[in-house]
Amino acid sequence: MYHDEKELPSDTLLIDMDDLNQTQIIPSKTMTLIEHQAREKSKLEQQIILLNNSSSTTNKRKNPESNDNK
Repeated sequence: MYHDEKELPSDTLLIDMDDLNQTQIIPSKTMTLIEHQAREKSKLEQQIILLNNSSSTTNKRKNPESNDNK
């Protein structure tokens, strides 16, 4: 169904048919969802490593004290 552009409401989105039929793939400069998830995963893994390291040093400090109390 075709309409005159002047008769359409102002919030109507017009799509050029040439754009719809485009077969050329143009790489995007924006981050894909998979890239975003991979970055977030690596950030979380780094945080877990830091937490594990800090808790292990805390445990090492607590253990000698508990041995002295025996």
